Amino acid sequence: MSIFFIFGILVLGHGEPPGVMVCGSFIIPRVRHRLFFIVLVHLTIIQVLADAEKRIVELDNIFKRLYEDNISGKLSDDRFRKLSTDYESEQKDLQSQVLLLREEIETTEGESANVERFLSIVERFTDIPKLPPLYPA
Repeated sequence: MSIFFIFGILVLGHGEPPGVMVCGSFIIPRVRHRLFFIVLVHLTIIQVLADAEKRIVELDNIFKRLYEDNISGKLSDDRFRKLSTDYESEQKDLQSQVLLLREEIETTEGESANVERFLSIVERFTDIPKLPPLYPA
């Protein structure tokens, strides 16, 4: 008996890797579940990315207002320095987070494409209604 992992799914077989016909009914639901999970993670990352980018724009606007308030005398120089330092630090953290999220989006897109391609191959070979004769009559 041999043990194989396909997209993190344990598949048991004899000798060489099991044929798709043998393990297709076992693999297809699990691969679809994996694809669903990848898509769910992908959508979550996209939402977090959108929120981070929105906050970066908000911080730019806040910083502009702080600067104007400082120039007009509504805000002391010390208070301006403290607030601007805090906001700049938050913005830098968000910008590094955005870079990481974009990389993660590329990764999940690649994973999704691989799983979809594998699933289409498995379905193609497991949905054979009738085997053709070996030797045509």
